Amino acid sequence: MLYETLKRLAVTGLGLAVLTKEKAEEIVQDLVNDGEITRAEGQELLNTWMKRIEKEKEDIRDRIQKEIEKLKTEVGVVSREEFSKLENRVRELEKRLGVSPEESEEQPKTQSEEGSEE
Repeated sequence: MLYETLKRLAVTGLGLAVLTKEKAEEIVQDLVNDGEITRAEGQELLNTWMKRIEKEKEDIRDRIQKEIEKLKTEVGVVSREEFSKLENRVRELEKRLGVSPEESEEQPKTQSEEGSEE
């Protein structure tokens, strides 16, 4: 029976992450119209699918986030938070040394550049 097959799909989660709510409602409505299931069974099936879809989406989001973190670590990318902390440390060091941010951004002159100014 088609209903049992669909129910098994819901339990195993095959492809449910890509199933939209509208498409799921359409499938359930078709089953109800064809007499395969009752409206109550259809609603139960739809609720089961929606819970499963949400869980799969969360699982996929978690896996993607873990992969992004792994790639960031491998490549050596710093987070916005880490960058901000470093900026704050540099500002604090500039204050302690009495150096303005503009002065610290200037590149020191090489000996050949100093000699060419004369």
